Amino acid sequence: MPGGRSGGGRVTVRSWPWFHWRLGPTVNRRSFRPVPSVDSAILRIERRPEPLVRGRRTYQELVEPGFSGLGGSVRASLRMRHRGVDAALAAAGVSRDAVVGYVHPDQWIALWQRLYW
Repeated sequence: MPGGRSGGGRVTVRSWPWFHWRLGPTVNRRSFRPVPSVDSAILRIERRPEPLVRGRRTYQELVEPGFSGLGGSVRASLRMRHRGVDAALAAAGVSRDAVVGYVHPDQWIALWQRLYW
């Protein structure tokens, strides 16, 4: 979930520039029948007043290869299509061997800014 140290899932990362994801209050598991093994929480998704990126198509073109799994790391996936990936990763604070699950949505925005601006 965004906000922690780990990254986000594909849906979170793809929509992050246009929607803010926020974890709301928790709901105790005892509120449900049958009682699940974990507590729940309310997820609040709000449209941003201004998107974090202007190029929806280019942002999606950046994100999709990262989730392809080709090459085993985000770096390997992005290098198949982009130049300057190492500098962009360094600027975004993403390690060269990071897998997609450990790249925060804000880091994807930083990658897009470095590779498309």
